[in-house]
Amino acid sequence: MFFSYLLNYRKKEAWDLLYEETLYLVSEYGVGGLHLDDVQTWPQMFAMNEEELIREDTDGDPAYNLEERFYGNVIIRSKPTGYWHSE
Repeated sequence: MFFSYLLNYRKKEAWDLLYEETLYLVSEYGVGGLHLDDVQTWPQMFAMNEEELIREDTDGDPAYNLEERFYGNVIIRSKPTGYWHSE
């Protein structure tokens, strides 16, 4: 079974991880460059599910805290659009 996870690029930690991994590849293996394939759709940042993020539980408390709302931890899966796709 294969799983693929997308980073939440709204978080600085995701960009820091990408930067640190790049530095590791350069220092450990002498990588002289990187190729980011299909950069027009990278990184994917899915639309926040605002309706879900502002939802209140049955006790009247918010279902998600401010940090989860800020970073858009609940998303709507976007349809592929852009240069290669149309709706």
